Amino acid sequence: TGALAATYTPPTTSLGTNYYYVVVTNSKGCTVTSSVSGSVTIKAIVPTIKVTVGSYVYNGVGQGPSAVTGNTGNGSLTWSYVGVSGTSYTASATPPTNAGTYTATATVAAIGNYGIASSTATTFAITKATPTIAITVGTYTADTVRKGPNSVTGNVGNGTVSWVYRGTGATTYTASATPPISVGSYTATATVAATSNSVAATATASFTIVNAVSPIAANNQLRVMGTSQSANNIGVKLYPNPSSSYAKVELTGTSSNTEIVVTNFYGKIVWKVNVGESKIISLPASLSKGVYFVTVNGNNQRQSIKWVIN
Repeated sequence: TGALAATYTPPTTSLGTNYYYVVVTNSKGCTVTSSVSGSVTIKAIVPTIKVTVGSYVYNGVGQGPSAVTGNTGNGSLTWSYVGVSGTSYTASATPPTNAGTYTATATVAAIGNYGIASSTATTFAITKATPTIAITVGTYTADTVRKGPNSVTGNVGNGTVSWVYRGTGATTYTASATPPISVGSYTATATVAATSNSVAATATASFTIVNAVSPIAANNQLRVMGTSQSANNIGVKLYPNPSSSYAKVELTGTSSNTEIVVTNFYGKIVWKVNVGESKIISLPASLSKGVYFVTVNGNNQRQSIKWVIN
């Protein structure tokens, strides 16, 4: 009996199109259903996704953005990384490894009342590494082989390593790519060349080459003497010492079965002779400059004299 106005807000929890009809009931319990229906369409919320970009330096491992903001519905994330600006990297779900420029696109899956959404292709860069180079220094003993440090750690970009060796202090050795051979103090400088993933780097370390301990001197069964020695009725003289071209060994108190052995500083036999009783023996004049040991074996004794040829 008269006009009737009412307002109704339908629920909005279900996605899609929902249909509604108006049913009017008067005070006497009579109902009338409207022939006019209405509908409400509820659409999914589309999140605004933004990629979070950090700082990335080449380290040999894949890296790049892995987080977003705006993922209100907590939908699962998938990624696509692509090389740009001259960097070759085909679209992949795997983060890139090499230094270069890339884009990352994040896609959030639909969940509940939230629809699928993607970020823009967001630019990021992996910069070249600056290697922290350390030279591996060992222990070096003088012999006939050149030696010195020849390896480094921290060469993350696998750049080519070049070396320069120099003498220091009282050691004279002009800068050279060839390791030294003589006893002394040195520096080794390693330079790692730049690569597509790292910049150039240099490191310097000190090292020494020391004298070897002669096997003869180290043998506690030997007596290492000066220019002469007399023991147990055996006399051994070496003269001149040092010498420049020749030297002689004078033996006294030896038996008929006596041996003279000449070894170099490293224990290698370079000359030997069997002699009889006490006599004067000429040592070879053909040996090169250096330190030698003249060892006399006889009368159940073994004695040695250091001999220097200069």
